[in-house]
Amino acid sequence: MASPNQRDLGRVFNEVPELYCRVRPGYPDELFADLVTVTGRDERSSVLEVGCGSGQATRSLALLGCSVTAIEAGAEMAALARQRIAAFRKVEVETWTHTSPTSGAAGDSPAPSWASLETRALTTRGLAPAA
Repeated sequence: MASPNQRDLGRVFNEVPELYCRVRPGYPDELFADLVTVTGRDERSSVLEVGCGSGQATRSLALLGCSVTAIEAGAEMAALARQRIAAFRKVEVETWTHTSPTSGAAGDSPAPSWASLETRALTTRGLAPAA
């Protein structure tokens, strides 16, 4: 679980998404090549990206041809991500405002943000189970 200071830092990033995007290091292309090799993901794959920020990894996943649903808690970050990936038809960015019915806090997960829908479904904690 994130400490209160970590949560505050995330809110600050949401207030200055363009600055955050400019100064945040990107991901190496090799990371996504390895992702494909290890997971077997391809253009038929669906990926759920949790905490997409400004859409850096979202764009790389879209370039692989994957269908991507990206969620971001920060409305300004999500808006920037939507702008950055607007050219990709199989990508959707949603602003996530869900809170856990038990704790009132957003759920978190140790799984990487690029994990498959199946993996995310198995590893996400703090969210209500599917009906």
